[in-house]
Amino acid sequence: MLSTEAIEYYFRELYFYKGEQLDANSIMKHFIKTKRGNFSFEFRKAAQEFRFINENTYSIVIPFDENARQLIEKIKYADYPKKYLRQLQPYTVSLYKQDYDALLNKEEIKDITAVMLNPDVDYDMNTGVVIDKESKALFA
Repeated sequence: MLSTEAIEYYFRELYFYKGEQLDANSIMKHFIKTKRGNFSFEFRKAAQEFRFINENTYSIVIPFDENARQLIEKIKYADYPKKYLRQLQPYTVSLYKQDYDALLNKEEIKDITAVMLNPDVDYDMNTGVVIDKESKALFA
């Protein structure tokens, strides 16, 4: 377990070396202290401008245990699958469009809510989704 001193040291070093690069999208300008000492928080503007991942991503389900496989079966026959989709969230990973398309074209996933068909082959619990088995390119 990390001590609070170690965590504080990490962030001090991070801000020292990365500085303004940490706010590449200039989100912090929406959280300012006015001349009068009041704070101005423009949450709506910040949310509109903020994107954690700047590219389009697609979520896929990795059914690596029986619980996930049962939830997928329930979705197939459910009139209202939303509650099952929520329960599948711990089994999802996000992929960039080109990686998603590559798996879809190789028929490694099925686009019903993008479920990985062969998780034993196409997903590594330590490193993530295996996009290209020949080059061993792995993404988490």
